[in-house]
Amino acid sequence: MSYLNRCRVKSANALYQFITEVVQFCLNHDMVVVIENPRSSLYWRTSFFAPIRKCLKFTAHQACAYGSERPKWTVLAHNTTTLHEVCKTCPGLSRTHKHKPWGVSVGPDASRKFSTSEETAYPMLLAYTMAYAIAQHLMHKGWQPPPAQLTPPDRVSFQYLRAIAGSQPKASKLPPLLSEFESIIRVPVSLSSPQVEIGQVLQQPFASVPAGARLLKRPPLRLNGDSNDCKIGPVNLDCGDNLKDDNTHWAYFGVYRSCEAFVEAAVEAGHPVSKANRLPLVLQEAVDAIAAKPVFQLAKERHATLSYWLERAKALNPAESCLHSSLPEALGRILAPKRLLLWKEMLIHYGYPDVEVYDEVVTGIHLAGTAPTVPSFDPCFKPAKVSTKELADSARASRGAMLSSIRS
Repeated sequence: MSYLNRCRVKSANALYQFITEVVQFCLNHDMVVVIENPRSSLYWRTSFFAPIRKCLKFTAHQACAYGSERPKWTVLAHNTTTLHEVCKTCPGLSRTHKHKPWGVSVGPDASRKFSTSEETAYPMLLAYTMAYAIAQHLMHKGWQPPPAQLTPPDRVSFQYLRAIAGSQPKASKLPPLLSEFESIIRVPVSLSSPQVEIGQVLQQPFASVPAGARLLKRPPLRLNGDSNDCKIGPVNLDCGDNLKDDNTHWAYFGVYRSCEAFVEAAVEAGHPVSKANRLPLVLQEAVDAIAAKPVFQLAKERHATLSYWLERAKALNPAESCLHSSLPEALGRILAPKRLLLWKEMLIHYGYPDVEVYDEVVTGIHLAGTAPTVPSFDPCFKPAKVSTKELADSARASRGAMLSSIRS
């Protein structure tokens, strides 16, 4: 080997040896272990991996099944009971599912790089699915999760993933402090006898499941009992003692709380005012302010605030009229009911970090070109696919194509 290749092999061997030592330490201390590497990696065939091979389980998946743009194969070697669910493969090429080519890609700045470098980050859905599976494994080991209930990966939306990752737009729905089910019951069902659809409520008791329980697609990541993954369709209510293993599936039923049990659990959960880490900071400040002040003082402060801004609105009326008369006709019709100067004064008064938003509303924004940095949001870089000139040159044809695609 050349000197450079010898250095690379030496570094890889040192890393592989270190991984083996870490994994052995984790296995000896009952810790969760997950090793991720490409399916074609030589690591799986090395002597470094051999001592830990029999202690781990394996699952493979393709990244494009989780939102990536290339069908990259990845293997996970782990000691969990749940990561075997991360095993989706490419659904096949279609009009809605296409792959980017491998090889060398050219960036917007004419830079050249290997396409494999673009596949190093997990797609968001893959990251969420793995986190969901590990959380399930930890529950099997006795971990008690917080009241927030995770949504199963097959029922999450891209907007939900953006929200939990802290990206805009943020979800306004707070996690529930109290679950809707008192317990989750798992029962074996066969492939014969009457069916029950997912989401249907039992009209009659079935095995150990009381009437009124609801059939779930899979158990939520909380509450008591075993919560093994279970992807089920309509199930058949047959719980005979002689069910064969190859003909048996598990069904999960959620048992609702009674009115009395719900009230008792709500009292035990406590008021959100005591759950500071579960509320957004602004909402927590509002709750604290209301809880700490007498009713008469709160009413007095609200009255004073409203009176102040009503007086400011009256004082700004002449200037508002002058501003609205100077706006273009089309824009003026849209902004007619808006008290723009009052809004700007409130932004300044309360220290809003992006007062420039007033100018964008009054003068308009550029639909193309470089977007300015907004103090309220984390900066990011997204290269343009075409230049503004190319966009203008193709605008007429694009507009015609868009209009022709509209169905009345």
